[in-house]
Amino acid sequence: MAKKKSAKSKTPKLWRMILKGSVIQYLITGIIVFYADYLTFFVFYNHFQWSVAVAQAPAYVSGIVVNFLLERLWVFKNQTKKDPVQKETLRYVVILVVNYVITVVILRALKTQGISPLWGKYIAAFFFTFWNYIVFRFWVFKGEDKKKRRKHR
Repeated sequence: MAKKKSAKSKTPKLWRMILKGSVIQYLITGIIVFYADYLTFFVFYNHFQWSVAVAQAPAYVSGIVVNFLLERLWVFKNQTKKDPVQKETLRYVVILVVNYVITVVILRALKTQGISPLWGKYIAAFFFTFWNYIVFRFWVFKGEDKKKRRKHR
């Protein structure tokens, strides 16, 4: 006699995450963070005429603060209950450094191709939408390992 699959096993994991809301919350957070970063960059790059790398620094800081708070307290809150904030913060800082370098490289490369860094920010944001979700979900805010949770029950 064949076993019946439960409804949960028929639904792909990504679709379940979307339905639970973490992907939707992540996308909303991304929009908020993007515009906190973008508006700061716009002011320093356009109005103060700072270089791309220098204007990106305060923009990045504004995005960092908004992003960490929203990701930890709203998007991945169920995963972060057991993980110490210091551990998550260290992982987050590592990703920030990597992301800053990638952002500056993308903006400079696009600028050499005649694309304004103001437009390049949108292109970089598209890339980071996917990259950051994977990194935040499975490394920065991953929470306690399922095997460890089962042992403690």
